[in-house]
Amino acid sequence: MLLLKRIRHRSFLFAACLLLPLLAGAQAVEREVLLLPILSEPLPGAFGALWRTDVWFMRTSELASIAPVVDRNCLPPRCGPPPPPLPQPFEAVQPPLYRTRGGEPPGVLLYVPKNAVRDVILNVRVVDTSRQDLTDGVVIPVVKEADLTASVHLLNVGVTPHSRIMLRVYAPFAPDLSRVRVRVYSIPLPDQLVLEQEIALGRAVTDPLPNWTLPIVPASAELSLPLPQLAPGRTPLRIEVTPVSPGLRLWAFASVTNNITNEITIVTP
Repeated sequence: MLLLKRIRHRSFLFAACLLLPLLAGAQAVEREVLLLPILSEPLPGAFGALWRTDVWFMRTSELASIAPVVDRNCLPPRCGPPPPPLPQPFEAVQPPLYRTRGGEPPGVLLYVPKNAVRDVILNVRVVDTSRQDLTDGVVIPVVKEADLTASVHLLNVGVTPHSRIMLRVYAPFAPDLSRVRVRVYSIPLPDQLVLEQEIALGRAVTDPLPNWTLPIVPASAELSLPLPQLAPGRTPLRIEVTPVSPGLRLWAFASVTNNITNEITIVTP
């Protein structure tokens, strides 16, 4: 069974390379954007961690697809012989997708046919492979266009004396030099403002892939919250993200990592 899965993965990799010449035509299809907030190559982290992002994809109809399906490390003509077609509906595979690298923004954009968005199923999970015998990692939401809003509110962001918190903010198609405002509140009644800061969003990026012009990496920003100064003890927080630049549609989440166990808690809108 393991060998069969590996063969299917390689077949899908070959299919991805064959798809590249067709991507220009695919962009003419009316498509919806999906944001994968974390999709990177394996990255070392604090306290000996090695973080890996696993992605599984399944489609439930022949109309469903995701693009661009391309391994950044295997661009034509190095991707092998002509491939078989994409996997059949209801067959789960790990597709070769564009992944960011260390020092780059962490998110990736995918494009799916608007008339088949409900037929695309994705699961994204981040796991610390140095501790994979102790944990299966944490699931990262896949964000649809309808989930983008004018402001984002994250409630009950838990804090312990051993926590570190990373806030990640996304505005997939924000113009260059766009900015957002982050406000952090301590929430035992009454709410108390403990941090207010403007941050600039990095620009959306289109990697030089053959026949592809749409953004692959969304405009985004990361902000590490200065604990325990903001919330001594176990005081929970509320985080608010609002646009400074007009017209932005946002999504954000906070990851709370325990410095002792490396366990992650995800707080989403």
